[in-house]
Amino acid sequence: MRLFASLLIAFLFAAPVNAADVLAQEQVTWKAVLVAGDDSVPVFENAVTTLSGQLRQRGVADMLILSASPRASRSETRATVRNLDQALKSLNIGGNDGCLLYFTSHGSEAGLLMSQDKDNDQTLSPELMSRALNTYCAGRPAVVVVSACHSGTFLRDDIVADDRIVLTAARKERVSFGCDFRLRYNYFDGCLLAEIDRSVTWSDLFGRTRACIERLEAGLNEKPSEPQASFGQRVKDMPLPRAGQ
Repeated sequence: MRLFASLLIAFLFAAPVNAADVLAQEQVTWKAVLVAGDDSVPVFENAVTTLSGQLRQRGVADMLILSASPRASRSETRATVRNLDQALKSLNIGGNDGCLLYFTSHGSEAGLLMSQDKDNDQTLSPELMSRALNTYCAGRPAVVVVSACHSGTFLRDDIVADDRIVLTAARKERVSFGCDFRLRYNYFDGCLLAEIDRSVTWSDLFGRTRACIERLEAGLNEKPSEPQASFGQRVKDMPLPRAGQ
């Protein structure tokens, strides 16, 4: 009888299963779209090229790249909002899949520069981002990284969610740095690419990336970019993609 009572008490007071832990431990098959929104400097294309290789090494097989470069000879590979929608649709995200979206370009408080997109004033706005996420990634874990000046503009209620991670290179009212012909990557992309192999979770990667940027910006006579992030409760401990996941 005492044994039964002890077991009953242990059951009643046991910690409940945390939904965040369940989703973070889920076997996610990541499907990715990487976007270089402008080709005025090579840093954006460089970042997307390097990141695509790193993600493939980590087991991300389904990946599409959209580019602003003239080398994107096929119209469906140009970085436009329409092609972003088509890319996400073609990946057929569902089941155990996760959405991974990476954008790098210039930016403003109105959104991300997409220099090839004449239909949307060359801008991926937060409203268009929200529409894409809620159409093609709803109900699945999603990671959205926006590397651009003023990219904190994407941290909005219709974009952040319990099952989403959103990383941005700067506060809404701040610029980010490193869009320079003399550099291989801008500061945010370069730091993230350098820290990804030292990181385990997305939260870990963001913390390391932010610390790296703070070191780089310490020598500038400018207001710091102050990268921002939102980690949904259900994915706050989500691990990075890894081979054999």
